[in-house]
This record gives sequence, structure tokens and C-alpha cells, in this order.
Amino acid sequence: MQVPAWADVKAEWRSENLGWFDDRTGQLVGVGLVLYRQLPKIKRYLAYLPEGPVINWFAPNLQEWMEPMLAHLKQQGA
Repeated sequence: MQVPAWADVKAEWRSENLGWFDDRTGQLVGVGLVLYRQLPKIKRYLAYLPEGPVINWFAPNLQEWMEPMLAHLKQQGA
């Protein structure tokens, strides 16, 4: 479920909407709702993307779109 209201159902989670843009064209190429939940006893978070991200999984340059998302999630403590 990529609906932002889904975050309201998860009281112990915080949410963030992400978007990926092609630097060359400025075109939106992917989106995702990320839900974060702090893991017990450590200062890290579980990052959960329900049903997502929404992206062209058959794109030849898929790794180019996924790497920035993974870097961002790590920066957020996930």
C-alpha cells in the first residue's frame, strides 16, 4: 500500500515519502512510502517500503535508481 495514510495506522512508526528523479531529464522515475521503526536496544531503524518502491523494475539502469535510495536509508539510520 503506497497510500500515505497507511503511516497513520502504524503508531510506533514514522513515515517519509521518497521520489527519484532522472538528473538528465528531470523526469520522476520512482516513488516510495518508507516506514521506519526503531529496533529494540540499538540505535538503528527498520525501513519498510510497503508494496514498493514503485519503479520500473525492468529498466536497464535500475541500479542507478536504487543506490541513492539505499544511501538515503542508511543516512536515516536504517
